This record gives sequence, structure tokens and C-alpha cells, in this order.
Amino acid sequence: MELKLEKGYYVDNKGNKWNAKAYNENEALQHSKGLINCIDC
Repeated sequence: MELKLEKGYYVDNKGNKWNAKAYNENEALQHSKGLINCIDC
């Protein structure tokens, strides 16, 4: 799985995003493995 940094957020290919100020890329990638289309989780 790959994340893109867009407008201050790490975004995965499942529609999830994490604020880059609160999460580093590795943390966002770990969370991404268990979420699908998560908004405000």
C-alpha cells in the first residue's frame, strides 16, 4: 500500500486520510491497513 502527501494529509487508496502534523507516514500506513473509507475516525 502506498500513501500520498496531499495538502498536509497522508491519503491512502481507500479514501482514508491522516493529518501529517499528527501522524508520520509510517503511523498512517499502519492505521491504513485496517480502515476502509474512514471519515473522522
